[in-house]
Amino acid sequence: MEIVGVKKLPNYRYRATAINGKTVRGTLTASDPDAMLSELKKKDLFLLDYSQVSQTLFGSKLKSAELTDFCRQVGSFLDAGVSVTQSFQIIASRDSISKFGKKCYSEICTSLKHGKSLSEAMADQGKVFPELLISMIRAGETSGKIGETFTNMGTHFQKQQRIKSQVNGALAYPCILVVLLVLVIIVLFTFVIPMFGEMFTDSELPITTRIMMGMSDFLANRWYIVVLVAAALVAGVILLMRNPGTRFVIDRTILKIPKIGKLVKIVYTVSFSRTLASLYTSGLPILNAIQISRDTVNNRFLRSQFDECIKSIWIGNLLSESIKAMDCFDSKLGDTVKVGEETGKLDSMLLSTADDYEYESSAAIKSMMSIIEPLMIVILGVVVAVVMVSVFMPIYSMYGNIDENTVAIRAILSGLMHAVR
Repeated sequence: MEIVGVKKLPNYRYRATAINGKTVRGTLTASDPDAMLSELKKKDLFLLDYSQVSQTLFGSKLKSAELTDFCRQVGSFLDAGVSVTQSFQIIASRDSISKFGKKCYSEICTSLKHGKSLSEAMADQGKVFPELLISMIRAGETSGKIGETFTNMGTHFQKQQRIKSQVNGALAYPCILVVLLVLVIIVLFTFVIPMFGEMFTDSELPITTRIMMGMSDFLANRWYIVVLVAAALVAGVILLMRNPGTRFVIDRTILKIPKIGKLVKIVYTVSFSRTLASLYTSGLPILNAIQISRDTVNNRFLRSQFDECIKSIWIGNLLSESIKAMDCFDSKLGDTVKVGEETGKLDSMLLSTADDYEYESSAAIKSMMSIIEPLMIVILGVVVAVVMVSVFMPIYSMYGNIDENTVAIRAILSGLMHAVR
């Protein structure tokens, strides 16, 4: 019997409440909404709302640059009086938009024409748009300021991308030096050292030279073992990073590394402060704002502390007190939030703090690079020096032996000449 086709089950994006009162978000594959509701009941979850997720775009995301450009374009169109549907049609028709983006925007246009709100249409695209943007658009629809919301989010994503670019730039240089170090070692051990191998066959070599010669021989004749070991190590590291327990320990260890740990905290403080300020300004309740802002912290150890912070606020403690109790952000954040609570200008204080920390993060990255750059150069120089010394030591010894033999021969010949006379 020939199978003509198999219908894929739809994916549903849901928001539910657990028994302990905590809001749970996720995705679920089911034949229909009733089946999804039954599955959630089995997990003791009470459904609040849901939306069907696009099959073709599920799991994909817009790149940071595309997201920034998208927000700015939509904001400009809406502020100019263009309708939401027409704005998306114009963007989807542009040649500069990727095929992925065109398909995404076209599906949103279709959903809008069928009567869905913009936030629902964007949520139906799965992970294409971040939860932060969807929440902000939902709040903008309530307040009637969607155009302003898009413009502000464009600025928000642009500043986030600037921080990421600085961090990636700081990591790029050490990575390049590591690759260069590996290439230098390969060239030395596969081409340079073997050239001197025949010269040392009858010589008593120092232990360092013998080690280098052995490593060179192993790399030249059994290189496939080195490749297999390297591949196994890479695969092992990837598996360890995907393990929640191991990732938790690694993330906690990173925060304790001098310079690097402080930089990581500052970067996450910038992201958290700016996100929380945007959500709070849009009118979102502080607990929901913190839950969404938590997703901007890509460190399992730091994220694990948000549950206690949310519980603390839930029982009536101030936001500043709850943040101070977390070993998560820079210590100045709690003091700044306290001032914002006392003056009633929490949103402006958070944005000001994010700008200040953004400057500090740039300074911290430059300070870290001033240490890493010379350190990597020194390591590269030491490796090359050790190899070259190991090669030239026996050569120098051989020339020394030649000089000693020459002196001995000259002494013997001189003695014979005196005896003949």
